[in-house]
Order: sequence, then structure tokens, then C-alpha cells
Amino acid sequence: MLFKDRPYWQARIYSKKKRNFITRSLKTTDITEATTKAIKLWQDLEPLLKADVPLNGATVAGAIEDYLKDQEQRVNAGLIKPSSLKDMRAHLKVLLIYCNLEKLSNVVDIKAHSLNRFESWRRDESLKITTGKEGVMQLSSLNKSIREVRAFWKWLMHHKRAVFPLELMEVTTKQEKIKRINLTISPKDMQVIDQELNRRTFKQRPSANTQPSHLYFRRMFYHYVSVLGATGMRPHELLYLIRWENIKHIQKTGISTGCSINLINPLGKGSRTIVSDAGLLFKSFRKYATEWRHDRGYKAIKSDDLVFGYPVTNEGYPYSQISLTWRQLLKALKFQGKGYTLRSLRSTYITNKIAEGVSPYILARNTGHSVLVMKKHYEQLDEQQLIDALLSSDD
Repeated sequence: MLFKDRPYWQARIYSKKKRNFITRSLKTTDITEATTKAIKLWQDLEPLLKADVPLNGATVAGAIEDYLKDQEQRVNAGLIKPSSLKDMRAHLKVLLIYCNLEKLSNVVDIKAHSLNRFESWRRDESLKITTGKEGVMQLSSLNKSIREVRAFWKWLMHHKRAVFPLELMEVTTKQEKIKRINLTISPKDMQVIDQELNRRTFKQRPSANTQPSHLYFRRMFYHYVSVLGATGMRPHELLYLIRWENIKHIQKTGISTGCSINLINPLGKGSRTIVSDAGLLFKSFRKYATEWRHDRGYKAIKSDDLVFGYPVTNEGYPYSQISLTWRQLLKALKFQGKGYTLRSLRSTYITNKIAEGVSPYILARNTGHSVLVMKKHYEQLDEQQLIDALLSSDD
């Protein structure tokens, strides 16, 4: 149909569910061409209407903004780093540039194949636009950009704002990638790390300028690293989600070392019960924290206090401070370049438990992963562990 104030033919499509009309400009004054375009538009929009996907006002820019707001909540919950959100913004800003160039204004304009050229454009042309300099994007950076786009689209599908997956895929190579970070810590190196942590925490004499808060941080960091190694938890989970009320000690025979940890994520993802032999670590740290607070006139520990929070404010220590302390420890031991990170303690826990014969399914439940993801990204059995498991004698 034609409107008096619009030069082009318009298509009006009726939505039975919403009981309203959706109007789209066909950008032509030729009725034959307009008819062809209207039929094609109906074919494209019909599955979206049936799936109740919102069509009015669903611009790509608006959808990206909604997605980033949702990711901000994940940052606040401690699930992802602020730097990760910054990367998302940068990559999705480039996606928006591409969509503008391809005249993909609305989410409904994007079809499964619409972003197929994004890979080559991102690799060969985008740097000229984003940096002002000619260049070809490295494969690792290109794949990261594609992953961010696919994660954004997956979010749209989850919220029923898109109904089909993208054909856009990461670029693969025939060469197997060598894992360089989050590597499993060898038993020998783990023993050295434990000894140095013990020395710094319990044997190193504090200087005259050492503040009580510094001594508390040393003790906290010792127990934090030890619990990470004993539970296989993600570093951010232990730092920002675990409160004293979440820990339940398990009494069997003799000295109780077992405990269960009820990890509750406000956003739901990763919530689970973790069983570990870290009970004594939690008890000893609580005893120290209780005495430290009492001696300095601070309020007693409450059940909803963070286990590894700063006692003065009960807020989690900045992860950057925790990570820096870990890197300084590795530097002092000359372990730089070995690929050890705080998340290596998770890989080490998983690898050791698999070597001990723990069921992969049970282990995946305890660590909050699928068996497939756990084996792909964390399990790193070395030669000696394979020998011990496969060639051990029954003597």
C-alpha cells in the first residue's frame, strides 16, 4: 500500500498473536517489484512471527546494548572480569560497523548467511576502519571476535529474539594448538609453591612497617590458594560467592576434613554443591579471622560474610590484587613462562582426581562443567600419571 507521506510502497503484515500490523518500507515505487519484495518479506518474517520474536524496534544496536547490560550483571556477580566486558564492547562495536555497511539495521534483517562475509571483512578490511591503518588481523584475534559475535547471537536465540543459528564459524587450522596458559602444575612445582606459601605466611618475620591488614592478607591468600587446590573451584567463585553459611562440615570417623560447599550464583549459572576435603582449611582460617577481628575491635564474623572478604568492609578483595600476588609468587620461584595461573589450580585438581580414578561424571558435577568441556579444557594427564594408571602392577 501507499501512504500520502511516504514515497515508497509499504508492506503491512498482520501478527495474529499480537493482533497488530507490522509495517515495512519496500523502498520502491514500482508495484511489480514491490509485490516481489513483499512476498519475500513475508517468507522471512513468518517463522519469526510464529516464534513470537519481537520485530518492532529490535535494532542491532539496541540488541547489543541489551546484551551488554546483561553481561554487566555477570561482572557484578563475579562471573566474568570487567576486562572481558570491555573486550565484548570492542568486538560488538565492530559488528555494528559491519551491519551498517551491509545495511542490516534490525535483528530481523540478519539471516543465517548474512554474516558469512564478516570473517574476511574482519580479517582484511576492518583494521583500516578501527585503527586507521592497513593490516591483516591475526588468527587468534579474528577467532576471538567471531566467538563474541556468536555468543551475542546465542544470547538472542536464548531470549527468543532470533530463531536460527548463524552460519558464521571460527577459522580452524590443521595444526593442533599447543595449550600455553592454565597449565596443570607439576607435583614437584606444586610442592615448591606450597613450601614458599607456608614460609611467607607462617615463618617470614614481619617488618616494623607491616600493617595488621597486610598480615591478614597473607593468611587469607594462603588459605585461598590452598582451598582452590582442594576444591577445583573457579577463582572468582571462591572469592566472591562463598560465604560462611554456605559451608557444611561433614563428620565421619576421626578428624573431620570433609565439607560440602553450597555455591549459589545469583544469576543461576554454575550453582552447585561441591564436596571437598578442605574442611580443616576453612576451620583454621575461621579461627584466625575470628581472633584477628576480636583483637582489633572489629565485628564478629556473621554467617553471611564472605569467607575471603576484607574483614573491615566485608567486600571481596580486588581480583587484580589476588592475581598480582600469585604472579609475584611465581616470579620469586622463577616459574614465569610455565603457563601457571590461578586457574591452573583448577586444572591440577581435575587432572589429579582423574588420575586417582574419580568418575569423570562425578568430577564434572563437582566442578560445574560438562564431562566434554572438562576433558577438553582442564584434564592434562602427564606421562607418569598414565604409566601409573595403565602399567601399575598388582603386587
